[in-house]
Amino acid sequence: MRKLLSMLLCLTLLLPTVLTAPVMAEAATLFIEAPAGVIRPGKAVLLSFSVPAAGECDLFLRAADGSMVQPVVENQPVTTGKNHLWWNGTFEGVPAPEGMYALVLSQNGAEVEASVTIGAIAPYITGIAADKDPETSLLTVDFYASVNGLLTVGLWTESAWTIVQSRQIEAGANRVVWDAQELTQYTASLTLTLTDMTGFSSNEEHIPVRREEFGLMTPTPTPTATPTP
Repeated sequence: MRKLLSMLLCLTLLLPTVLTAPVMAEAATLFIEAPAGVIRPGKAVLLSFSVPAAGECDLFLRAADGSMVQPVVENQPVTTGKNHLWWNGTFEGVPAPEGMYALVLSQNGAEVEASVTIGAIAPYITGIAADKDPETSLLTVDFYASVNGLLTVGLWTESAWTIVQSRQIEAGANRVVWDAQELTQYTASLTLTLTDMTGFSSNEEHIPVRREEFGLMTPTPTPTATPTP
């Protein structure tokens, strides 16, 4: 009996040590997720990767023969563990060439890679010039479209996004005219998106708009009726 009590006493003394032993966190490793789908230069995608140490890293495209095709980013500041990076398929304005490559993550001499496919240049809208006329309450937007396609004009407010216009346009110079009287929120954003014949869309371009820029008064909130007791 004394021997059994002694054993139980030893286990009791050891139990707190076992329960309070610190749990070692799993060390971060060098890892990069393969991007989903085809990356088309001009359309931003989110790259996700992990590094074992804070500092800097490089990402680049490597061909099947081992040659470097093009940098993605150089000397990118990173923190230990998971990191994210938006990439639009270009480096210093130069689009990555079409093809299948290895997307390489490099830090402190170590490398990991994932497969990536680069497609044709995405449709894009550029050269945006917006003229806001307080006398007519009209917004005139001139822009350049890279390809023929469907132009979608939308309006973002604090609560929702709605379509303002949707029509086919041709590549080159284009214009949109919008009546700001439609703006019910004090501050919002007009958006332009170009979709090519394959159904692939450009980045959404935003033009901030405010009622005061068009000489419009701020709408007065409708008072809430007080329920009768």
